Order: sequence, then C-alpha cells, then structure tokens
Amino acid sequence: MEKKELVKVKNLKVVFESRFDRREILRGVDFSLNTNETVGLVGVNGSGKSTFAMTLMGLLPKNAKIVSGSISIDGMDMLVKSVKRGPYDRKSDDALINKGIEKLRGRFITMVTQEAASYLDPLLNVGYQIFESVLFHDEDRLIKRIESRDALNNDILSKYVKLLTAKDYNGADKFLDENFNIYVKEHRLAGEILGLMGLDTSILRMFPNQLSGGMLQAVMVASAIINNPRVIIMDEPASSLDPIAQYRLFNLLNKIKKNFDLSLILIAHDITLLSRFADRIVVIEDGAIVEAGDASNIINNPSNEYTKNLVRSVIKI
Repeated sequence: MEKKELVKVKNLKVVFESRFDRREILRGVDFSLNTNETVGLVGVNGSGKSTFAMTLMGLLPKNAKIVSGSISIDGMDMLVKSVKRGPYDRKSDDALINKGIEKLRGRFITMVTQEAASYLDPLLNVGYQIFESVLFHDEDRLIKRIESRDALNNDILSKYVKLLTAKDYNGADKFLDENFNIYVKEHRLAGEILGLMGLDTSILRMFPNQLSGGMLQAVMVASAIINNPRVIIMDEPASSLDPIAQYRLFNLLNKIKKNFDLSLILIAHDITLLSRFADRIVVIEDGAIVEAGDASNIINNPSNEYTKNLVRSVIKI
C-alpha cells in the first residue's frame, strides 16, 4: 500500500508576544506524517512540543502569531493571511492563521490533551460526554437528538430515573430503546468502541471521579476516535500515569491505530517509551528540530548531543 502524506509542515515559525517582549517559540519547524504511521515528537518541557500541536489544531492563544511557514493537511493548505491584528502586534508584517483547520478539526484530525480529568465534566457520565463530540460535528444527528429530547415528557424521564436509581440497568436500556431511540444508538456505538479498546461498557454509566487515570485517558481517546478521524495528536498522554499504566496506554494506542486505520502523533518527553511504539522520532530543542529519523536509529545511534542526553537521562533512571 502506497503511503500518503497526511500532514506536511515546512519552516513553521511561531512567536508569542506581550507588551514588553516578543519570543520565538517555534523556529523553522519541518515535520511530516504519512498514512498508518506513528511519529513521536520528543523534547524537554518548554521545547515547543505543545505549541506545535496547538498550531496544527488552530488553537493558539491570542498573543501567539504564526510568522511564516506552511501547513498542509490531507493535501490542503491550511494557512491564510490574517485580516485581524493581534493585541500586541508592533511589526508591519502580516500574521498567518490556521483557517483551513476549521473544516477538518474533529473529523479528519483531532487531539487528546494531557490531564484528561480536567476536560471531563464531573456532573455527566462519560458515555454522554463521549457523544458530545459526535453531536458537535454532525448537524443532522444534533437535530435528531434535540427532537428526541423534546419528545420526552417529565413522566417518561422520571420513570427512567427510577430505573437507574434502582440499578436496573437492563430495564433502563430497554426503556431507552422503546422511548428514546437516538440515545440507544449512540450508547451502543460508544460501547462498541470501548469494547475494541478492551474496556468494559459499564464505564459508560460511570462518572469521571469513579475512573482511574488510565481509564480517563481511554475515555478521551474514545471521544477522539468516535468521529472516525485519520490523524490523532496525543499531547503527553501518559504524563500523569505510573510506568505500568503508561505502557498499557501506549499498547492501547497501538491497538486502536490498527483497528481504526489511524496515524498518530505522540508527544512526550520519554524518548525510550516513544521508541517502542513510534515508527519515526522527531527531536525538538528550543523550538527547532535538531534530529529526526527511524526510531531505532535515533535511540541506538543519536547524532545530536541533545538527543544523546535525552537517551541517557531516561536509561539511567
């Protein structure tokens, strides 16, 4: 199967501005990702990894500006000249904005951030939250969901709540099937995805505080893949997990990559962990790419001193 280039970044430069300072965060970054490929982006804290991910997703803060470069996703150019000046612009050069990503975000390319617990609503069960992403990106489904919700009256809702309170989950599912068809379809699809990820569907009824850190990350991954994207960016997905949970999470990512025909960008500071799961590794230092290549070559024969130090620091631990 011929490899297709899904993401191509050339000479990307990003600056952060304040009233008194202008700092270059990304300095001429080149990057690429092909179909069915996993690329690891590694560097210490503050090296520009998360800023790179946010730039790809079009989620930079207001004081950030793309100065130059190009971003191509699925063969389409993403960057256009900005028509709106930033609050701290003091230069005459025009900024670039990632306008094209608005049509692709969530559908073609999506992102799972670190600290999953902080992105989940503690008052909603995780099954509902997984499907919020579906509703957001599917207008027809959202309309049907609203129509179904409006069709329910308080009497029907109270009966459903009583079944849940009594922990009669089979009865509650049957009740939904008879009275609220759109919810049932969503529940089943979410359950199928969690099943493919090796998780029990019972967690759909649980709340974030009832799940472990690894399960919370799995829920975020399920939210990401439910819209069937082609590319997922994982920004420090294992930063809050212990080593065993980290290994399980990366194994899970490998599994869903094969099951859902995905390409992954794994961002982390543990280069040896990435070497077990990534096809290629890209090393970033102070906003610039200092080394890139096959994962085994980067680990066994690093050419840059910064990369050598990254490898040494992890192995010694």
